[in-house]
Amino acid sequence: MKHKEGPHRQCVSCRRVFPKGELLRFVCAVPGETVFDERQNVHGRGFYLCPDLHCFRGERTKKRTRALWKDGSTGEMLCQKAVAGLLAAVEDLIAAGPGASPEGLQGSLETGDLLLVSEEKGPLQQEELLREARESGAQVFMVPGTLLRGEENVIITKKSPKISPLLRNLRLYERLSSKGRAL
Repeated sequence: MKHKEGPHRQCVSCRRVFPKGELLRFVCAVPGETVFDERQNVHGRGFYLCPDLHCFRGERTKKRTRALWKDGSTGEMLCQKAVAGLLAAVEDLIAAGPGASPEGLQGSLETGDLLLVSEEKGPLQQEELLREARESGAQVFMVPGTLLRGEENVIITKKSPKISPLLRNLRLYERLSSKGRAL
Protein backbone atom coordinates (compact mmCIF):
# COMPACT_ATOMS: atom_id res chain seq x y z
CA MET A 1 0.00 0.00 0.00
CA LYS A 2 1.48 3.34 -1.02
CA HIS A 3 0.78 6.45 1.06
CA LYS A 4 1.14 9.86 -0.53
CA GLU A 5 0.79 12.12 2.50
CA GLY A 6 4.00 11.54 4.43
CA PRO A 7 5.05 8.61 6.58
CA HIS A 8 2.51 6.21 8.02
CA ARG A 9 2.94 3.82 10.94
CA GLN A 10 1.01 0.90 12.37
CA CYS A 11 -0.44 0.67 15.88
CA VAL A 12 1.03 -2.42 17.56
CA SER A 13 -2.24 -3.18 19.29
CA CYS A 14 -5.00 -2.84 16.71
CA ARG A 15 -2.69 -3.09 13.65
CA ARG A 16 -4.39 -0.17 11.88
CA VAL A 17 -2.23 2.20 9.81
CA PHE A 18 -2.29 5.95 10.56
CA PRO A 19 -0.26 9.01 9.58
CA LYS A 20 2.76 9.10 11.90
CA GLY A 21 1.63 12.32 13.61
CA GLU A 22 -1.63 10.77 14.80
CA LEU A 23 0.09 8.02 16.79
CA LEU A 24 1.91 8.02 20.11
CA ARG A 25 5.47 6.68 20.03
CA PHE A 26 7.15 4.81 22.86
CA VAL A 27 10.82 3.83 22.96
CA CYS A 28 12.34 0.90 24.82
CA ALA A 29 15.28 2.85 26.27
CA VAL A 30 16.75 0.15 28.50
CA PRO A 31 15.41 -3.32 29.23
CA GLY A 32 12.24 -2.96 31.26
CA GLU A 33 11.99 0.84 30.78
CA THR A 34 9.62 2.34 28.21
CA VAL A 35 9.71 6.10 27.55
CA PHE A 36 7.08 8.27 25.83
CA ASP A 37 8.58 10.01 22.78
CA GLU A 38 6.41 13.09 22.22
CA ARG A 39 8.51 14.48 19.36
CA GLN A 40 8.95 11.05 17.77
CA ASN A 41 12.69 11.46 17.29
CA VAL A 42 14.39 9.59 20.16
CA HIS A 43 16.87 6.95 19.02
CA GLY A 44 16.11 3.38 19.90
CA ARG A 45 13.68 0.61 19.27
CA GLY A 46 10.19 2.06 19.37
CA PHE A 47 6.58 1.19 18.83
CA TYR A 48 3.42 3.15 18.11
CA LEU A 49 -0.01 3.11 19.73
CA CYS A 50 -3.08 4.96 18.56
CA PRO A 51 -4.60 7.28 21.18
CA ASP A 52 -7.41 4.86 21.94
CA LEU A 53 -7.84 3.47 25.45
CA HIS A 54 -8.71 0.04 24.01
CA CYS A 55 -5.24 -0.16 22.48
CA PHE A 56 -3.59 0.89 25.75
CA ARG A 57 -5.50 -1.78 27.66
CA GLY A 58 -4.39 -4.44 25.21
CA GLU A 59 -7.96 -5.37 24.34
CA ARG A 60 -7.22 -5.47 20.62
CA THR A 61 -3.81 -7.10 20.72
CA LYS A 62 -2.81 -9.86 18.40
CA LYS A 63 -0.94 -12.91 19.63
CA ARG A 64 2.52 -11.61 18.71
CA THR A 65 2.10 -8.29 20.56
CA ARG A 66 0.69 -9.66 23.81
CA ALA A 67 4.19 -9.55 25.34
CA LEU A 68 3.75 -5.77 25.72
CA TRP A 69 0.83 -6.33 28.07
CA LYS A 70 2.22 -8.92 30.48
CA ASP A 71 -0.05 -7.60 33.19
CA GLY A 72 -2.97 -5.19 33.31
CA SER A 73 -0.92 -2.30 34.66
CA THR A 74 1.41 -1.97 31.65
CA GLY A 75 -1.17 -0.27 29.44
CA GLU A 76 -2.26 2.02 32.27
CA MET A 77 1.38 2.97 32.91
CA LEU A 78 1.93 3.76 29.22
CA CYS A 79 -1.25 5.84 29.15
CA GLN A 80 -0.14 7.82 32.22
CA LYS A 81 3.29 8.43 30.63
CA ALA A 82 1.65 9.62 27.43
CA VAL A 83 -0.77 11.99 29.22
CA ALA A 84 2.04 13.40 31.40
CA GLY A 85 4.29 13.84 28.36
CA LEU A 86 1.58 15.55 26.34
CA LEU A 87 0.74 17.93 29.20
CA ALA A 88 4.43 18.78 29.68
CA ALA A 89 4.77 19.50 25.96
CA VAL A 90 1.63 21.68 25.99
CA GLU A 91 2.96 23.60 29.01
CA ASP A 92 6.30 24.18 27.26
CA LEU A 93 4.58 25.39 24.10
CA ILE A 94 2.33 27.76 26.06
CA ALA A 95 5.32 29.19 27.93
CA ALA A 96 7.30 29.64 24.70
CA GLY A 97 4.51 31.09 22.59
CA PRO A 98 2.44 34.25 22.78
CA GLY A 99 -0.79 33.92 24.72
CA ALA A 100 -3.34 36.20 26.30
CA SER A 101 -5.36 35.88 29.47
CA PRO A 102 -8.32 38.18 28.88
CA GLU A 103 -10.75 39.45 31.46
CA GLY A 104 -13.57 39.54 28.92
CA LEU A 105 -13.40 37.71 25.61
CA GLN A 106 -15.87 39.73 23.58
CA GLY A 107 -14.38 40.40 20.16
CA SER A 108 -10.98 38.89 20.96
CA LEU A 109 -11.50 35.34 19.63
CA GLU A 110 -11.20 34.63 15.90
CA THR A 111 -11.71 31.60 13.69
CA GLY A 112 -8.80 29.19 14.13
CA ASP A 113 -7.75 30.44 17.58
CA LEU A 114 -7.38 28.09 20.53
CA LEU A 115 -8.96 28.85 23.88
CA LEU A 116 -7.54 26.84 26.76
CA VAL A 117 -9.83 26.85 29.78
CA SER A 118 -8.89 25.77 33.28
CA GLU A 119 -10.80 22.72 34.55
CA GLU A 120 -11.41 24.57 37.79
CA LYS A 121 -13.76 27.10 36.16
CA GLY A 122 -17.38 26.93 37.22
CA PRO A 123 -19.99 25.41 34.88
CA LEU A 124 -21.70 28.74 34.23
CA GLN A 125 -18.44 30.38 33.19
CA GLN A 126 -17.66 27.42 30.93
CA GLU A 127 -21.02 27.69 29.17
CA GLU A 128 -20.44 31.38 28.47
CA LEU A 129 -16.94 30.68 27.10
CA LEU A 130 -18.28 27.86 24.94
CA ARG A 131 -20.96 30.10 23.47
CA GLU A 132 -18.44 32.86 22.70
CA ALA A 133 -16.00 30.38 21.16
CA ARG A 134 -18.70 28.85 18.93
CA GLU A 135 -19.76 32.27 17.72
CA SER A 136 -16.18 33.15 16.79
CA GLY A 137 -15.13 29.76 15.40
CA ALA A 138 -12.38 29.16 17.97
CA GLN A 139 -11.62 25.73 19.44
CA VAL A 140 -11.93 25.24 23.20
CA PHE A 141 -9.98 22.71 25.28
CA MET A 142 -10.22 21.93 28.98
CA VAL A 143 -6.78 21.60 30.60
CA PRO A 144 -5.53 21.35 34.19
CA GLY A 145 -5.25 24.74 35.86
CA THR A 146 -1.56 24.23 36.65
CA LEU A 147 -0.85 24.24 32.91
CA LEU A 148 -2.14 27.80 32.61
CA ARG A 149 0.04 29.04 35.49
CA GLY A 150 -2.78 30.37 37.60
CA GLU A 151 -4.77 31.96 34.76
CA GLU A 152 -8.39 31.00 34.13
CA ASN A 153 -7.99 30.85 30.35
CA VAL A 154 -5.39 31.41 27.66
CA ILE A 155 -5.88 32.29 24.00
CA ILE A 156 -3.40 31.06 21.42
CA THR A 157 -3.90 32.93 18.17
CA LYS A 158 -3.89 31.18 14.82
CA LYS A 159 -0.87 33.30 13.85
CA SER A 160 1.29 31.72 16.55
CA PRO A 161 4.06 29.51 15.14
CA LYS A 162 3.40 27.02 17.97
CA ILE A 163 -0.25 26.38 17.14
CA SER A 164 0.24 23.20 15.04
CA PRO A 165 2.16 21.13 17.62
CA LEU A 166 -0.01 22.55 20.39
CA LEU A 167 -3.21 21.54 18.58
CA ARG A 168 -1.80 18.05 17.86
CA ASN A 169 -0.89 17.49 21.51
CA LEU A 170 -4.21 18.81 22.77
CA ARG A 171 -6.16 16.52 20.43
CA LEU A 172 -4.13 13.49 21.55
CA TYR A 173 -4.60 14.49 25.20
CA GLU A 174 -8.32 14.92 24.58
CA ARG A 175 -8.59 11.35 23.26
CA LEU A 176 -6.66 9.84 26.18
CA SER A 177 -8.11 11.78 29.09
CA SER A 178 -11.68 12.33 30.17
CA LYS A 179 -10.52 15.69 31.56
CA GLY A 180 -9.26 16.82 28.18
CA ARG A 181 -12.47 16.62 26.22
CA ALA A 182 -13.06 19.65 24.05
CA LEU A 183 -16.09 21.70 25.00
